[in-house]
Amino acid sequence: MNAPLSNPILTSQAELIAQELGMKDFTASVEWIERFKRRHGIALRTVSGEVAAVDCTVTNAWKEHDLPSLLKEYREEDIFNPDETGSFYKCLPDKTLALKGERCTRGKKAKERMTVLIAVNMSGMEKLPLLVTGKLLRPRCMKNVKNLPVEYTAYKKVWMTGAIFENWLQKLDRKFLLQGRFIATVVDNCPAHPNIDDLRSIKFVFLPPNTTSHLQPCDQDIINSFKHHYRTRTVRKYLNLIKDKMSSAPTQPTSSETFRISVLGALYDMRSAWDKVTEQTIKNCFRHTGFLKVR
Repeated sequence: MNAPLSNPILTSQAELIAQELGMKDFTASVEWIERFKRRHGIALRTVSGEVAAVDCTVTNAWKEHDLPSLLKEYREEDIFNPDETGSFYKCLPDKTLALKGERCTRGKKAKERMTVLIAVNMSGMEKLPLLVTGKLLRPRCMKNVKNLPVEYTAYKKVWMTGAIFENWLQKLDRKFLLQGRFIATVVDNCPAHPNIDDLRSIKFVFLPPNTTSHLQPCDQDIINSFKHHYRTRTVRKYLNLIKDKMSSAPTQPTSSETFRISVLGALYDMRSAWDKVTEQTIKNCFRHTGFLKVR
């Protein structure tokens, strides 16, 4: 799922798998995690990209001058943050259960990518339906399917484009206009987020360039929470496959190649994962980036 690894994530996944396998006395101790990392060649390194390059004077200035006026003008329920994330939806999460020698990054499954747009409001009480961009508009698994669990569109390179984003915003603008609401949409400054002038219910608020790791709520833990729940569902499905295989054909090895996820199945799993992201998680992420109303 293209999410960062950490010791707590490894611990959580190990204990989840042990629980599913009925290993009641298993504990993923620090020593066990270190042995696991050495055995599988896992190295946890500090990210040296945007986080390290953020200019704190810029972020502090935005928090001190721009953010207070935004919070004064709009209610918590009317301040939204949309953001995109990539999903290698067919890859087994973190390769915890993959066979030795298998890889996701350069394999066929890594090409099976979708882009997911998530959007939440500051109160944490309104999670907008996911917008998922796939490669094909009508893959075979969607034949005769009238209703999808999420909003879905397609682009051959599976990226978020300015046209897709604008179309999504125009629909959202009409929705809020009918509700009599006027909202602020806080977005990162990138080519996929063009400034749209003819919106009637939505005001654009652009974050300063290269500051999303510090100022964007979705980048704190909302996306990670969504991906964690998606990974959990994938692990459980794979474990169920192993159980079924062991029951029906115990002498035949189970390969991750026999574990298949269709685009439609992935959309349902994404919807379920999104439903599990809690209001409290969203609130905490907004607070962490300085979105805090003064009572």
